[in-house]
Amino acid sequence: MHPESSNITVFHPNNPPAHGQHYTSKLFLYNENDADMFPSHKFVEPGPVFAPEEHFVDRIVEARWQGRGWQYLVCFHGYGPEHDKWKSGQELANNEALDVWLAGNGEESD
Repeated sequence: MHPESSNITVFHPNNPPAHGQHYTSKLFLYNENDADMFPSHKFVEPGPVFAPEEHFVDRIVEARWQGRGWQYLVCFHGYGPEHDKWKSGQELANNEALDVWLAGNGEESD
């Protein structure tokens, strides 16, 4: 909202306009759709949102320098070695397994 000019900036995530600012006098109030008159405009209830599955790091088994920082090969709790993944030090910044690895191996992450 820009009170000094009666403008607002509207964020259009899927269809950015040529101009991001609009005069408030040109905006319309929201009106609920009349589904009997306009059945093709009926609001469709969105489906459920599923959060990504969480995997807990059991331990770190290896480290390597990659690009600009350390990467760590992590073993996930309840999964076999075929599911081990390389994760950056930033992804593991607040992970206890990284603290244990660094204490035992003397390597530092960026």
